[in-house]
Amino acid sequence: AGRIIAGASVTILLRGQATSGRGSLSATIACGVPAVAWNGSRSGRPLTDAGVVLVAAGDADAFASAIVKILTDPAHAAALRAKQVDAQRLAFGWDAIAARFDEALRDG
Repeated sequence: AGRIIAGASVTILLRGQATSGRGSLSATIACGVPAVAWNGSRSGRPLTDAGVVLVAAGDADAFASAIVKILTDPAHAAALRAKQVDAQRLAFGWDAIAARFDEALRDG
């Protein structure tokens, strides 16, 4: 599945709101593929830091525009990919996850 995602130009997440707990979104970030998803009450950091384009729920025109911009603006797509590389290292990578576990265990 990783090779399929990594070969995509954009990942489109239409079902439900974007959350860091969604495996498909985490896989997209890990593969460095720009993503467009619905914004919701559980969307936000670190997804916004990861270059995920969040669109107001139900705004199909804005969703389509976000996809078109990624597909037609190479600089925009490259900037989103760069954010994902940083986010992978800082928030979604194993070292970052282990550090959060360590912190939680020390505080708990």
